[in-house]
Amino acid sequence: MKIESICPTCGCTRLTSGHNKPRPRCRRCMYSFRDQSGAKNPFFGKHHSDASKADIGKYAKSEAQKEQARNSLRIQGNRRAPYEIWIEKYGREIADAKQAELSAKHSANSTGNKNRMYGKPAPIGSGGGWSGWYKEHYFRSLLELAYLKKLLDGDVKFANGECAKYAIPYQSDGVDRSYFCDFVLVDSGQFVEIKPQRLTTTHANVVKFAAARSKHGDNFRILSEEDVGVLSTEAIATLYKSPDLKWTSKWEKRYHENFGMRVAGQRQDLPCTSPQSLP
Repeated sequence: MKIESICPTCGCTRLTSGHNKPRPRCRRCMYSFRDQSGAKNPFFGKHHSDASKADIGKYAKSEAQKEQARNSLRIQGNRRAPYEIWIEKYGREIADAKQAELSAKHSANSTGNKNRMYGKPAPIGSGGGWSGWYKEHYFRSLLELAYLKKLLDGDVKFANGECAKYAIPYQSDGVDRSYFCDFVLVDSGQFVEIKPQRLTTTHANVVKFAAARSKHGDNFRILSEEDVGVLSTEAIATLYKSPDLKWTSKWEKRYHENFGMRVAGQRQDLPCTSPQSLP
């Protein structure tokens, strides 16, 4: 039988058992305290009665069952992968077919506008290019860093194209997707994509660029290393020594392991800011 009572802490109405003494606080108040250790714990200084211990003991398992449960928790949090169960029940061939079917189902449920990232730019740190911040502006590659520096040195007003309001919808293989260019030049209204020349003709990029041209026409531009220039290792080292350039944690480590030891100029194939006219 449940009866209504008032929580002495928050004053809210709560349901309590008519057979037991009401708790000093309702559950909401009890769990609102972040630190419930020591004297702040509602059970501090109390002990289970012999009757309570006897009730708890009714549900205790044998030592073999306890050990099995502990091993299951150690391995997978008391859960087994479906693929392992299918192998035991049906064999590997059927298990592989079921796994492929499950993967296809998961893919269909997270593709296109069903994906939680649909219409949103890629998060910071994603991708395989050198990434970081130059004068607090984020870049995803050394080529973008080069162009970013040119814009800032030339006092060109720009905005980050990887913003939801600049999303360009397109379809690829029948799936709805969103494309974001790298920079938006404020005064000229140009949408600029920075991309290595070798990647401008891939199928995925050709589809994206076609959608961008369809939406923005001649205001959409693709710039490669031929337009941006090539930066020597000394130039990158100089930028890194200044407080303006900061790598993400991944590339900070990579810089010291690989790139930072080559500042003597052995390599000259990195994107840069060689003097060229701004777009």
